[in-house]
Amino acid sequence: VQRQPLRMRLERLDNGQPTALWQELQPLDLDAAQSVQVLSSQADEGYFGGGQQNGRYQFKGRELEVSYSGGWEEGDRPSPAPMLLSSRGWGMLRNTWSDGSYDLREADQATLLHREDRFDAYYFVGADLQKLIERYTQLTGRPNMVARWALSYGDADCYNDGDNSKKPGTVPEGWSDGPTGTTPDVIDSVAKQYRANDMPGGWILPNDGYGCGYKKLPETVQGLAKYGFRTGLWTENGVDKIAWEVGKAGSRVQKLDVAWTGKGYQFAMDANRQAFNGILDNSDSRPFLWTVMGWAGIQRYAVAWTGDQSSSWDYIRWHVPTLVGSGLSGMAYASGDVDAIFGGSAETFTRDLQWKAFTPVLMGMSGWSSNARKHPWWYDEPYRSINRDYLKLKMRLTPYMYGLVHEAAQTGAPPVRGLMWDNPRDPHAQDETYKYQFLLGRDLLVA
Repeated sequence: VQRQPLRMRLERLDNGQPTALWQELQPLDLDAAQSVQVLSSQADEGYFGGGQQNGRYQFKGRELEVSYSGGWEEGDRPSPAPMLLSSRGWGMLRNTWSDGSYDLREADQATLLHREDRFDAYYFVGADLQKLIERYTQLTGRPNMVARWALSYGDADCYNDGDNSKKPGTVPEGWSDGPTGTTPDVIDSVAKQYRANDMPGGWILPNDGYGCGYKKLPETVQGLAKYGFRTGLWTENGVDKIAWEVGKAGSRVQKLDVAWTGKGYQFAMDANRQAFNGILDNSDSRPFLWTVMGWAGIQRYAVAWTGDQSSSWDYIRWHVPTLVGSGLSGMAYASGDVDAIFGGSAETFTRDLQWKAFTPVLMGMSGWSSNARKHPWWYDEPYRSINRDYLKLKMRLTPYMYGLVHEAAQTGAPPVRGLMWDNPRDPHAQDETYKYQFLLGRDLLVA
């Protein structure tokens, strides 16, 4: 610490000798509206983090916004986090619920701003990104260790709306949810079809839709269990019934909608904690949650879901760096719906499913597109067989994937890793030259 003027410097000891990682270029600037810290930087320094930043993971030469963007497309920020990791071996966590803006465009400095009249930050040092993520998740919480069945394909729609009478035009011509227009229809119309088509699948949300609700939940849970499925519930307004839904009816998954968590920040984190504890306290199951609107530490509770989008080849493209960047922000489990929820085709569904089979968690959401049902068995050949082959391959990878789940719970290491994770000296691994490929653990390159 330099006292006059007051400036800080972060050093690492290398063989007993101090090496400066950064130093403040000016005293900390605090006023009623914002706090600003200006740090030295190196031209070849890489910056990662900021939470879930759709389509990006490396921010040197860019502005990094740490705030909710209000959208879910490329460039949006469904689950931001006030943190930063440097390729030079240091990391930062701002202890705040306030929006931030990190100006990383200059070669020789980084300007870190949060919109509050206080400054509270943690700094940590490590030899590489692996050690930095370990220390970051030591501060904010390790990723939840999900159950093995959570690694299988999930399926979601509303089956309690009078056979789609409340939202006409959102299903393909000729599709029917079932004869009663209520929740138990999902058993025969969906779960049974997975097994009839020899198709893997592990969990179903039968009430995913605004105002959907459910009927005969215990009977639905029992019926889905006969076909090997766990049952989950989507929520738009809280978890006040979760003790009964989990403890008596047998639900085991929660998907938290933006209609409830949309305030974000501490409200969203508290909502996820309530849902997490609702499963933990009322069952013998490991909690499994999906959410939008997370913040630093959301990995303790949930999969960081990227939101509602329309299917396209671009949608597939930008999700690869999104998952890499989420992992570099401690969010070991992140995903978007297979083939999105709007639009879609047999070809884009299959292509999206193929690469997501090499990620820990995935799900499809039907009921929002007249183009397609987002069930892997719904499509004609050759797509149905390709979908089956990749889902079975994913199941054969379960021992390997589960090892990565355990590693994430112990160290924070993400299963989906950018090439810089194990190749820190390769300059093109540090930038986004290879942003559309990743490693699943140490041994599988997906490109």
